[in-house]
Amino acid sequence: MIQLILATQVELVVLSVGLVVLYGFRYLIGTAPTYLAAGLYFIFALMVGSSRLAPTVDAASTMTLYGGLLWLPFVLLLIIIYELEDTAAAQRLYLGLVISAVLFLALFMLIMLQPAEPTKSALSEFFSAVHSLVLTQDSRNELLHGIFSQLFLFLLMPIVYQAVLNQGTKYYGVGIFIAMSVYLALTEALGAIFICLTAGSKAYTPTVPAGWFLRLGAVALLAVLGHFFIVANTPYKRKRTRKTLKFMTSFIDFFLSPERMMRSLSEWSERYRVVVENSSDLIMLVTREGKILNANRIATKYIGKVIDEQNFRLDQVIFDADNNPWTWLEKTQDNEEEHETVLRGRVYHYQNLFLRAPNRKQVDLDLNVSHVQLEGQPIAVIIGRDMTAQREEARQRQSQREQMMHSQRLESLGELAGGIAHDFNNLLQSIQISTDALMQKVAPQNEHLVKNIDEGCRRASALTSQLLGFARKGKFHADTLDASALIEHALQLFQPVAKGIVCRTICEPVPLPLFIDEIQLAQVLLNMLINSRDALKDAPEPKRITLRAENAREQMPEWQFRPDRNADAKDYICIHVRYNVVGMSETTRKKLFDPFFTTKPAGHGTGMGLPMAFGCIANHHGWIHVESAPNEGCDMTIFLPRAGTDAVQGGPENKSDSLSPMH
Repeated sequence: MIQLILATQVELVVLSVGLVVLYGFRYLIGTAPTYLAAGLYFIFALMVGSSRLAPTVDAASTMTLYGGLLWLPFVLLLIIIYELEDTAAAQRLYLGLVISAVLFLALFMLIMLQPAEPTKSALSEFFSAVHSLVLTQDSRNELLHGIFSQLFLFLLMPIVYQAVLNQGTKYYGVGIFIAMSVYLALTEALGAIFICLTAGSKAYTPTVPAGWFLRLGAVALLAVLGHFFIVANTPYKRKRTRKTLKFMTSFIDFFLSPERMMRSLSEWSERYRVVVENSSDLIMLVTREGKILNANRIATKYIGKVIDEQNFRLDQVIFDADNNPWTWLEKTQDNEEEHETVLRGRVYHYQNLFLRAPNRKQVDLDLNVSHVQLEGQPIAVIIGRDMTAQREEARQRQSQREQMMHSQRLESLGELAGGIAHDFNNLLQSIQISTDALMQKVAPQNEHLVKNIDEGCRRASALTSQLLGFARKGKFHADTLDASALIEHALQLFQPVAKGIVCRTICEPVPLPLFIDEIQLAQVLLNMLINSRDALKDAPEPKRITLRAENAREQMPEWQFRPDRNADAKDYICIHVRYNVVGMSETTRKKLFDPFFTTKPAGHGTGMGLPMAFGCIANHHGWIHVESAPNEGCDMTIFLPRAGTDAVQGGPENKSDSLSPMH
């Protein structure tokens, strides 16, 4: 007896754990295989359990996995789905059982109608074996009783379980225990009625007390198992408030309200369509070959009319950072097996992609790719987000950080150069005084030596003046002057050396007042013009230099590089010096204002012209921005504060940390 009880408990636990584990992995293997396995178990239990309803069954047999115990794992699975998911999920499982029963009945009828085959084929042997089981009246009655009675009892179990929970119990196991106990009692009652109707009341043998203790022990064991499984899979403490009869009444509502069901489906379909069509993200369904099956409004707008072309593929407009066509399937799978077992259900993120549609501006994209299947074929749900503005802002922030670091370095160099130039200038004055005194006493044949010393002193003095200009420690004599007059003054100084170069000036026809030192600013422009001339020396014709003066505007690309983010564009005037044909590399552009940096041959430049211009512009509370690329020309933009504004008084001279690096 004890061995029989233990064997029964082990079998029940194994069957229950098998069904529960199958349900736990439903998202990995799919819900359809889970329901299919449940349907097969239903048919298995039906075939085995029905044979034990015969009147010849003795009392000892009721202590095995029959007489209702075989169905307990399935009752447990139904209640777990009802509790963990929702009423609809449990109803789907129940409907799956109904379909399995219908298919089983159809097979049953087919076997009954199949005549016996005299030949010894495998199919005929199968039908012959089944004929002996189902062609008798008792066997048919047992099977029909098992189908309809079990379907009826399964329909009641969620109702009993919910009725127990609605009484306020805190333990799921209590509801499971009571529901299963009711199930066993009803199974016993329906079995007794069936035997009495088919074989008479004397043929019925009630279950012995030991059998009932066995059943209740099995029910308790499965209730504990179900309770802990539900608790382990419930992410937070919750209490469902559902109507007791909702599991049954919702079936009635479903079949009595097809019009309402269709209206609800149409409403949800319309909601999804509105969400997808009005999303700010690009949403597309793409085949393995890159053909777009469907796209929302914003995706069609970004890609353009080419999306409707027959041979259009997504890799024709989307490229990666290396400018290679981007294909979703190649980027996410190495082989077909990996795609089927791993990729499906996962979401892949791609950054730094570019959308280049014909006749449209390039767009920076981030894509999320989800792998799904449509009609058995792998497709991708691609959701793209326009990241152009964010990446442009990030690039500007990076450029500003680089500008700040370069500005601080130039500021440190300026302080160092200013201190050295000041001390060196004092030494030069001593040498100059001694040279003047020596000139009066030296013999005529040695005068050329003293003159060489005097010339070296003067050249060294000019260099220290440039260093002081770079250090923003030169003298400053400001007055109000129109920008157009400043440009004309600089051009007058430049024209004598501008051979073979076409110079053009463009000035906005409005007052452009500046509060500047005209001599210093004219020298700055002259240095820029001379550097432009030298850059155009070996350039093909025509060689053009353009000077343009205008009011600063926030829409200007150069304005985005202002050192003071709180500056107002209406308080500034900008002067452009641009030359065509040639340009400079990014490395040269970054070192353009470093002291003593020059690209000219030795002896043809000191490398102090543009650094001095930097110091002079900064001393006037302005900044310089340079845009250039090889073979694309160069545009140097000077921003200076408008006369009479607060920007004239509060610029980089008083705030050294906001000094622009001018490129």
